[in-house]
Amino acid sequence: MLDMAFGGPRALGLVPSLDTVITRSVHFLRSRLERRTRSRRAHFWRGALAAIILIASFAAMGYGIDRLVFFHPALTAVAVFFVAKFLSLKIAWQQLQKDLAAASNHSVADHDRCRELTRRSIDLFANNLVPAMVLFVAGGFTALLPFVCLHAAGLAAERAEGKSFFLRPFQRMGSVAAIPGEMLGTGLLAIALLLWPAANWSRGWLSVFRFSRAVNLWPITVVAYAFNWSIERDGKGHTESGRDKWIGPTNGSAQLKPADVKNALIVTLIAFGVLNALMGLLWLAATIG
Repeated sequence: MLDMAFGGPRALGLVPSLDTVITRSVHFLRSRLERRTRSRRAHFWRGALAAIILIASFAAMGYGIDRLVFFHPALTAVAVFFVAKFLSLKIAWQQLQKDLAAASNHSVADHDRCRELTRRSIDLFANNLVPAMVLFVAGGFTALLPFVCLHAAGLAAERAEGKSFFLRPFQRMGSVAAIPGEMLGTGLLAIALLLWPAANWSRGWLSVFRFSRAVNLWPITVVAYAFNWSIERDGKGHTESGRDKWIGPTNGSAQLKPADVKNALIVTLIAFGVLNALMGLLWLAATIG
């Protein structure tokens, strides 16, 4: 809530962030250990070793932060600032709004861009924000920092040219760590679809049971079937061939418009509100208990 109210470059943007340190650590080890002269297997095992070292290091750092910020209730405010910096939700939403405004200004809708924005808004919530919050609630910074490290490596793998076998262990560990949060995120989106009249809630919710896919695809699957959309599996359209690269009903529309992106953003914001209400109830129960 603090991030949504005061977040941005002019407020929380001035607070030092460990996120930069984590991202640079991943890139540093990758530049030293990933060489073109080595085989794919060598890259993979060096990546696995680097992942174990970084996870252990940042878990130890997180444990030290936990001991510091939760030592006294007055220091809890420091933890709040750190969490807000890691999530950076308001900055991400502002960028999505700018992209949406740019897409809306075109006389001809850029369908590829609208599909990308739709997927980004859902991924931001269900595959990033919710898993990070679940891990923080379960294990504090001891669990959050390693997840941020794995997530940073996953982003680096997406931006890399070709497949990076060095970053593949990071991606696999990150996908496993995110499963509980992605399952919760899917449930929150399903509740949001129930509260938004433009969505077909039953079709979206039943799609998870009818179409067995990886857990990280559950959130986009629920939304795609609820609105009768077809969206690429990886957001780029070149992972698979033919129909296998698409998520959504066979007769779903791939020609998404800015209005469709707005529907995705509204559903995501409703799910975020439900998440805040749930966190508030958990805090109240813990306080009373």
